[in-house]
Amino acid sequence: MEKEIIILGKGPSYKSFNQEKLKDIWTTQATYNELTEDEQVKITKVFRLHPFELELPPNKYGITLDFQFIPINKIRDIFGDQMHSSIAWLVATAVLTDNKIIKMYGVDLLNSEERGPQRDGLFRLMGLCESFGAQFITPVNSGMFLPPQLYGLQDFVKELNNGK
Repeated sequence: MEKEIIILGKGPSYKSFNQEKLKDIWTTQATYNELTEDEQVKITKVFRLHPFELELPPNKYGITLDFQFIPINKIRDIFGDQMHSSIAWLVATAVLTDNKIIKMYGVDLLNSEERGPQRDGLFRLMGLCESFGAQFITPVNSGMFLPPQLYGLQDFVKELNNGK
């Protein structure tokens, strides 16, 4: 059986991860801090990108976290400078630790969201990771693979509606 993990973000589809039976669930420090206490106990690894943040206070539930640091130099040696978000760094880390099936919950990166511009960089990285044998799965309610609105369509629709 191939190694598989869940990478958890805080986009709209994140709540679906509660139905998963997987034991290995990774997230970033920022996402972890937004989870409820019941959700936090399911997380197996919390990653930090910035090694200069050596000391952190306990989270809002009084839990002191044991963070993992992302192997930045190793990832850059293999993938180059393709990392445009913490999730991208996490995906690369997962692939380099031989995880073949990567389920992503809450990693929606919708164009309408603050992190929407990170989507193209993550797609490129996912393509590179697929050459290493990685397979990516998102829940049905994820917007991750929804295409953006067609170029020029807004003007056309406006014209059809008599300029409204």
